[in-house]
Amino acid sequence: MNEISSRERVRKALNYEEADRVPIDVGGAVCALTEEAYMDLAKHLGMDVEIDIYDYYQRLPWIDEKILDMLHADTRYFVSGAESNYEFKIEPDGSFMDEWGCKHTLVGNYGDVAADGHALAKLSISDLDHYPFPDPEDPARFKGLRDKVKKMYDDTDYALMPINMGSIYWMGTELVGLERYSEYIITNQKFIIKLADILLDWYKKYFNKLLDEVGEYIEMVWLFGDDWGIQTGPVINPEQYRKIYKGRSKELVDFVKARTDAKICAHVCGSVYWAMEDFIEIGIEVLNPVQVSAKDMETDRLKKEFGDRMVFWGGGCDPQNVLPFGSEEDVRREVKKRIHDLGPGGGFVFAAVHNIQKGVPPQNILTLFNAAAEYGKYPIKV
Repeated sequence: MNEISSRERVRKALNYEEADRVPIDVGGAVCALTEEAYMDLAKHLGMDVEIDIYDYYQRLPWIDEKILDMLHADTRYFVSGAESNYEFKIEPDGSFMDEWGCKHTLVGNYGDVAADGHALAKLSISDLDHYPFPDPEDPARFKGLRDKVKKMYDDTDYALMPINMGSIYWMGTELVGLERYSEYIITNQKFIIKLADILLDWYKKYFNKLLDEVGEYIEMVWLFGDDWGIQTGPVINPEQYRKIYKGRSKELVDFVKARTDAKICAHVCGSVYWAMEDFIEIGIEVLNPVQVSAKDMETDRLKKEFGDRMVFWGGGCDPQNVLPFGSEEDVRREVKKRIHDLGPGGGFVFAAVHNIQKGVPPQNILTLFNAAAEYGKYPIKV
């Protein structure tokens, strides 16, 4: 098969069709390289790169175009708002206050909310009516965005996507604190439901404006960043997920689907086999990151049971054992397995499982993506 454009390669995968090879994703919100992993890779390649952080929560930098090409990336990303995260003021120690009012401090490589930094931790349900949530429709978020993305669309053949995600559950845990939020699901559910409705309305307004600007140029919307799984199973009782969040998630999916032809992706870490039918039922079309080392997330099983109804975006290599600690041959063997399991018939975009972390050997990173380009050629023969 003759080589096709990156954009068409991704489109075919999203529509369960085989192109010339499995498309490859590098960058974005959760398939990127963390700052130190990127610096180590650039040093290994003998390249002097500028570090421009766009995600201060995860310390993710924009990746140099030459390196993206080396990694065979078929995707390119953009953010709404400022050139980096939405007008964060970064202190010398790396801490910052986000627009929601949460204070973040550096914990390792991540800008986690400080113990006393959760904006809604001490608020009552009546206080939610008066809390100054940020403006989702602020024109500053979208200034110049349409022209920028149109130029990317016209001047390149890459598949384009916004980095920005929605979140009804995860953002709630950031604002309240995970422990307190988890307790409230049982002891103060009216507060949780009211906050969920506020966040649902917020993301409706935000995505309405975003898609009005760029909806015609993008291939996928990273609509959810709610991690419903941990390593061994669900993060909350599945019945609580279905009672509080499933219907609201469907409402947001339906709202976005009415405004763009782009596919709907949920970034859901951990063991989420238990929720796959729920995701499909509410209209989620793409699952990321496909955490292959978590319970019940065997790639052959996922493809067999859901491969004609769910696109798998990620799942490229075990990130907890093989990628950081394995040999190059271990990485190649792992890539072969994941492509063998997930690649046939389309419906698979190869990416690392979540962001590549500090300490991953640069040669393993290169091997990961070179092997994907080599073994991902259709028809799959590995």
